[in-house]
Amino acid sequence: GIMYEQQKNWKEALNSYLAAKKAAEGVPAKEVLAGAYNNLGNAYRKAGNGGQAVTAYMESTRANPQFAPGFYRQAMIYYTQRNWEIFTRELENAIQADPTFAPALYELYYYTLQYKQDFAKAEEYANKFIAASDPSVENDYIKAQTSFVQKKYDEAIATAKNIVAQAGDKANPRVYRLLGYAHLEKGDTAGAKTYVDQFF
Repeated sequence: GIMYEQQKNWKEALNSYLAAKKAAEGVPAKEVLAGAYNNLGNAYRKAGNGGQAVTAYMESTRANPQFAPGFYRQAMIYYTQRNWEIFTRELENAIQADPTFAPALYELYYYTLQYKQDFAKAEEYANKFIAASDPSVENDYIKAQTSFVQKKYDEAIATAKNIVAQAGDKANPRVYRLLGYAHLEKGDTAGAKTYVDQFF
């Protein structure tokens, strides 16, 4: 099926995944059947059939209730529809199935931060995401961003400066923007200007 997906031949990809699902139905390992349904859902989604994709993802979680990717994929379909209730419910189901499933934690972090603006809850998701994923500059940015929205400007500045020290000239411009805003919020316009100049 993957070869057909790469060729964007959705009909053959679907046929291939349907055959794999049928073959997996006789296999006792629930992970195999869940994976087959998940692949089928991905092919339906890429073919533009969200309804069939959701049905396949639901089947993946019925086959294996601990299959976090099936819940996550359902959530992302509902994200495109801006159906926040089902989006968040399915992300929570993914985390219940696997508390370390980083993609769901990441989505819940940004949803809680940007839409709900529940910064304490966002920090919880951020900490869980960071614990469940490999160390990275992105994780440090999440820490800095979370500190900033909680008005912990000194923490945000320290974390962002650490990012700049690690990344050097390759630091994402948003880090300089965050530094500029954090200094401005502290009333340090000269410090803010330094980072705004680097941002531009």
